[in-house]
Amino acid sequence: MKLYLIRHAETTDNLSRFYAGSRDSPLTLHGVTQARLLAHHFSSTRPPLTHIFSSPLSRAHKTALALRDAQHQNVLEVIVVPELRERDFGLEEGQPYGRGGGSGAGGEDNKSVGMRAEKFLDGYLIPLLQSGGEEEVAVVSHGILLSHLWRKLLQHLSRERVLLGPAIAATRGDIEEGGLEYLGTWSNTGYLELLLSKDSLAGGKYKRLLASSGRALNHPTTTTPLTASVFLRSVGTKEATLSEALTETKAQNPATQEPIPFPCGWTATILAVDNKSHLAGLKRQRGGIGRLAHDERQRKLESFFPSKRLKAG
Repeated sequence: MKLYLIRHAETTDNLSRFYAGSRDSPLTLHGVTQARLLAHHFSSTRPPLTHIFSSPLSRAHKTALALRDAQHQNVLEVIVVPELRERDFGLEEGQPYGRGGGSGAGGEDNKSVGMRAEKFLDGYLIPLLQSGGEEEVAVVSHGILLSHLWRKLLQHLSRERVLLGPAIAATRGDIEEGGLEYLGTWSNTGYLELLLSKDSLAGGKYKRLLASSGRALNHPTTTTPLTASVFLRSVGTKEATLSEALTETKAQNPATQEPIPFPCGWTATILAVDNKSHLAGLKRQRGGIGRLAHDERQRKLESFFPSKRLKAG
């Protein structure tokens, strides 16, 4: 199975630096362009997707719909999963960063987000693994939720079964030093690409890739609670691309978290981290247009002119 953990495109709250978890912040015009470039990237450089899972929040769902619409098949359905929604910041929703550290009254704690990530794994991903097919699975969600999902995934794997792909081994030597728990950082439409494989199923289109996989990584069997300070140290970017992760979450005791094994013999190979090559050369529109919220009622310029393409039949 190839698994792509994808963060949604840019929203107005990302730009304004507001806490936006359950708040349904709309995509910007620039974000819509990001989603279209992501979709074209997948349709032109990756095998056809077999499954697309999405958060119910519109910023993720619209990004997922762009992926689907660019696929060369019309039968693929975007499966909306409530567990993939972002953390609820409670009274901090819609407030500027820093005022309450993202821990507003009535908000969701770290344990609850982790339980939702685990529920998605148990209910959707692990059954797909057990089916034994060569699936191409996209999960479109949010910065904090994806980080928890990645960390839960690690709890299912023994340390010798997490590998670096050749490109990552050559460029991201810091991964082993920083620890795998904080590998997952996402820009808008950035994605983590994983190959989940089993020895008996390692033939076909994945065989050559598996043969060239890099070294196994050592990572601790317990995990450290995800907090904003640690998360941001792992990002190291100027752009506020992980705005939804700017929160201090309640510490959990890692010693009480028992890893749950995958179906026996599975290996995870990390092929890409925060891949945003599809955004190369993209610039925001001048005059602040790209910062505006996308309005689906707006018509593209070409829609005012007759199509030059001939209709079949």
